[in-house]
Amino acid sequence: MAQKLAQDKGDERDIKEAVERARPMSVLSDKFFRQGVAKVEGVLMEMNEEVLPNLPLKKEKIAKELSLFVDWSGKNVEMDLLGLYSHGRVLSFNLAFSDKYGNIYNYISVKGLGMPERSEVAERRNEPIEKDEKKGAWGLQEYWGAKAEWEASNEFLKNGIQTSVPIAIIRLDSITLRGERKSVKELKEQGIIPQNIEYDDELHDYQPVIYLVGFSEMMRIRDARRDDYEQFADSHKMKFQEYVKWWSDKLAVNIAKLHNLGKVHTYMTDHNLTLDGCFVDNDGVRDLGKPEKTLGREREITDVLFQIPIFFAETREDVKTAADMRKCRMDFLRKYLENRENLEKKGLWDLRYELTLTGLNEEIKVVEEVYEKKFGNKMLDDL
Repeated sequence: MAQKLAQDKGDERDIKEAVERARPMSVLSDKFFRQGVAKVEGVLMEMNEEVLPNLPLKKEKIAKELSLFVDWSGKNVEMDLLGLYSHGRVLSFNLAFSDKYGNIYNYISVKGLGMPERSEVAERRNEPIEKDEKKGAWGLQEYWGAKAEWEASNEFLKNGIQTSVPIAIIRLDSITLRGERKSVKELKEQGIIPQNIEYDDELHDYQPVIYLVGFSEMMRIRDARRDDYEQFADSHKMKFQEYVKWWSDKLAVNIAKLHNLGKVHTYMTDHNLTLDGCFVDNDGVRDLGKPEKTLGREREITDVLFQIPIFFAETREDVKTAADMRKCRMDFLRKYLENRENLEKKGLWDLRYELTLTGLNEEIKVVEEVYEKKFGNKMLDDL
């Protein structure tokens, strides 16, 4: 969609104005709900000025205006943000902007401001946060996870991978519970949130933050059904099956570029794949140099082949057969392998093994075709 973007500092806007004018840019607007939020105390820790030189928001106002927390009581609501049912600690508002690489974003996600009342995770809880020994606290975003995603996402964008863009990290000094503002220090002393968190085998002070992230499309394939995809395709002036192929190809290329960097995402699920063919939520990204920490590229691409049928099942031409789904998965795998660099025999053998374990026999044929084309002889002849 054609959009007029703010391109210089003269176009910077007051944040409250941007939030108040928020409207769902996605055509899937009926999937959004509005959630009231209150201002709390926060301090700006990080700002991604190098990657976002033209961000149309005033830096000096970001911490003041976007140190926010959900207000279940309704007593202190100062503005509404947009929520999605499956997003447990995230709200957003609309603002079009670009990064230095030319990527365009339509949403600013405000992550770590408590569980929205109408979200999936809040249905089983009585408060917008809940302490968890492994994750820290439901509803909050801690600093080290945000920083890990920040670094991974910036590296991906630099290498031509389309994903979400980090904007800022704000240290939270207080949050809102039952209509009252509570300091983080007080909540730690009361045991409501943890004192420390273990991250990458190191113990850190638990610091809740607001993590601001830019998305081109907030919707994940977990959020949508066939009519949603049809609307999305139509709004982007694509015929429906053109969109299906475009989505598959774009995701395959993005994942191939990720694996070319020697990294794996580790959590490539339906919740982390967007309707515009990006993978997001990169805090779990790991280097292949740490095999004890993560799965390999071959296992990850096999897992993705099981995830994307959620998309293909909703978008295939004939809902009575699986033929279209199989073809789409095979096309996806071909596009992925075409864009993988320095493919070696071992990697293809490892991928074939993973596909065998999961019974993806049609996809095995694709691997064998690529092997023969690259190395000049049939794969099974090399046994």
